[in-house]
Amino acid sequence: ELAEVSEQAGPVTLMRYTSDVQVGGRIAAVGQRLLESVGRMMAKQALEALNKELQQRLSSRESEP
Repeated sequence: ELAEVSEQAGPVTLMRYTSDVQVGGRIAAVGQRLLESVGRMMAKQALEALNKELQQRLSSRESEP
């Protein structure tokens, strides 16, 4: 896995990531397409959870005196 984070203009941070997974045996032969879509779905869920947490932290900082 590789992650690259870079600051952008304004209050924006760009994160790019890659992942390489190898699966063998029967599950690979039968479920390759399913594994790819499940992997994308899990990555999306993880990034949405990260975004939610970061948004909550930012909003709590803004509400502090």
